[in-house]
Amino acid sequence: MNFYENNYINPSDIVQINDNIIANDYMCKHCNKIKLSMYVIDRLSELKNALNTDIYVIQGYMCENLCFDNNDNINNSHTLGVAADISFGGKFDLIDIFDVLVSKFPQIGIIKSITNEYYVHLQYSDKCLYWLCDKNENDN
Repeated sequence: MNFYENNYINPSDIVQINDNIIANDYMCKHCNKIKLSMYVIDRLSELKNALNTDIYVIQGYMCENLCFDNNDNINNSHTLGVAADISFGGKFDLIDIFDVLVSKFPQIGIIKSITNEYYVHLQYSDKCLYWLCDKNENDN
C-alpha cells in the first residue's frame, strides 16, 4: 500500500496533497506528522466530489504519543495511516448518504460524540464492517 508521509508540517504552511485534500487537516495534533494511505486520500477526494461538499477532519494520523495521551491503542487504524474521522458539518443525515460512504470505504463507523454531534470513521480494510457508537454510553 502506498502512503503519503511527511515527518513535520509547519502548521502555518498549507501542504496540498491533491485538489481536494490538504495534508495539514490530517496531520497528528501532537507532532504535526502525517502518514495517510493513498487509498484513503483518493477515496476522501472522491467522497468530497460525489457529495459536492466540504469535509471537516476530526482526526487523521495519530502518533504513538498522542495515543498514550488519549489512552488509545498505539496500533489503531489512525496510527497505521488507514483511517480518518470526518464530519460534514451537519449538512447531511448520515443515513441518507450511507450508500455513498459504503461505495468508497469498506469500514465505516457512525459515531455520536459526547457533545451529541455525529461524525464518521472511515477506514481501509480488506473486510467490510459497519458500526454505530454513542460516546455518551461507553468509553470506546
